[in-house]
Amino acid sequence: MIDVSEQKQRIYSILFENYRPGCKNRMSHTAESIIKASFNGDAGALSLQELNFAVITAIRNIVDYIEMSDENIDIAIAHKLATRFVIKATGFEQFWEQMADAGLVSLDDYNEWI
Repeated sequence: MIDVSEQKQRIYSILFENYRPGCKNRMSHTAESIIKASFNGDAGALSLQELNFAVITAIRNIVDYIEMSDENIDIAIAHKLATRFVIKATGFEQFWEQMADAGLVSLDDYNEWI
């Protein structure tokens, strides 16, 4: 049986520098670089399709980073946390909700992974 809280702790330790629960934590330089590289500069200049592609690419790249950092992390948990992490880190929460309303993405389990 997978211990979800332990998996989340390990993932957060990868995504944040010196992760401490209940405190403000700084995103790791690697995670920040992955997200920035996925957007190739100014996200405000991207079309809706390009923005969606950039977010999906950032999520996939963050999942790959998590998997390469710790091969024992459950990929399903990593993907859910990476999705929430990227959407929150980029400030695209409202955009993502609009995409879900249009039926283009799913927000299943979205709020439980805060």
